[in-house]
Amino acid sequence: MKQILLAIISALFIFTGAYSQSVQKLNRTGSTEIILDKKLDTFGPGGHVSIGYGSYDMYDSITLTGYPTLKNLPDSLSHLKVYTYIFDHKQFYYQNYRNGIYSKAFFTNYFKKQKYDLRDTLVLIPQMMKCYFSYATGFDRNKKTTYVIDTNGNNDFADEKLMESEDRFSSDFDASATNVAIESFDGKNIISETTKCLIRLTANKPLTQIDAMVSIPQFRYARISYEGEQYYVYSQYNSNEKSIYICKAQPYFKSLSRDFEIKPNQIVAIGDTYFKYEPASQNLYRIKLTSGFSEADKKTSNAKLDVLTPPRPIVSERVGMIAPDIKGINVQDGKILSLSALRGKYVFLDFWATWCGPCVAEFPNIRKVYDAFSSDQFVILGVCEDDRNGKIKAFLKEHEVIWQTIIKSASTTKTKGYNISSFPTSYLIGPDGKIITTNLRGDDLFIRLENLKIKKK
Repeated sequence: MKQILLAIISALFIFTGAYSQSVQKLNRTGSTEIILDKKLDTFGPGGHVSIGYGSYDMYDSITLTGYPTLKNLPDSLSHLKVYTYIFDHKQFYYQNYRNGIYSKAFFTNYFKKQKYDLRDTLVLIPQMMKCYFSYATGFDRNKKTTYVIDTNGNNDFADEKLMESEDRFSSDFDASATNVAIESFDGKNIISETTKCLIRLTANKPLTQIDAMVSIPQFRYARISYEGEQYYVYSQYNSNEKSIYICKAQPYFKSLSRDFEIKPNQIVAIGDTYFKYEPASQNLYRIKLTSGFSEADKKTSNAKLDVLTPPRPIVSERVGMIAPDIKGINVQDGKILSLSALRGKYVFLDFWATWCGPCVAEFPNIRKVYDAFSSDQFVILGVCEDDRNGKIKAFLKEHEVIWQTIIKSASTTKTKGYNISSFPTSYLIGPDGKIITTNLRGDDLFIRLENLKIKKK
């Protein structure tokens, strides 16, 4: 936590120089293309986000045909693991399909499993791009955790050097971040650029396995004006969800809660006008904001800004809005459940999947909350993505999931209005039906409920 705070503080001074830079005007009617042509080498508006990918040995042989073949891997490291960090999975799988590496069936099945829209291929290109970088980890002769990155993207580690991992991410980006070469499509051309990356390794005992987490301390931004006010538009560089953030302009960097994240095709209030956000390029160099949407528009969502809270709540998966209703049958007892029937109580709504390791890892934390707080004021509603091939009851019993659970894929389940693109995704909903916050992990949910003074058992 201390390292992250130092990173944010240092960014206050970095961002001050950007305050006087050019301003793009946002049109009140129609669409406006905004160019996020500036970068900062620090963690973005969503804070410090670390992502871990599986090593090559965890993938099937068909998937690996599309991954880069790497040469001259370091033979001095024991327990060697090889990884490829992909910035744009849609483009990566699409270009492999279009170039005959993946079959059409494999490609479409992947999109279906990831819940990607096949219409998104309209903004993808068939050309092969290095929308990724590769790295390898292992233990050196002194049993120290070590990694090497293919910084120039030539798929050859012969010209790279081994680096020892630090126990935590450093706030000194110039010293600890590594430049890696990547390619991306800006909506018109393929561009070559570099981005920063940080790799942290943690080893188990007795030193037989290493977990590798990657962070990208870099983000894009632009300054826009609308109706006499000025705002910043930010994009997270490593967001596969193509999310942006918008906040009122100020002469320093401000880290924003993920509650302010705006996903594609969601609506955001800027001043007294609602705009729909759409990416206009893969790397979010260009985005489009289109006006003409009202509170009553139920096809998209609304994102709360610190500049204006919409005068009336609308149904949306956004913080401060009324949570969309959910209906289904409780796996535990076969009774019909609905989120609307739980009004008057705090509800922890948890979307998860049986194949999701982080989801299952959260069960003990959720059970701790379930056992501590009174059901008179607080309930948990789990929404499981799959039914474990009809064996969901056995799975719930094995993992001691005793709270209400419905199956999202069941024909009797209705979850319209939730844009769930990753697991776990959770919402804390108040007695009035409004979303209080999202994605509480670990002890954060327990602490929040204590702060809300919810009665304990």
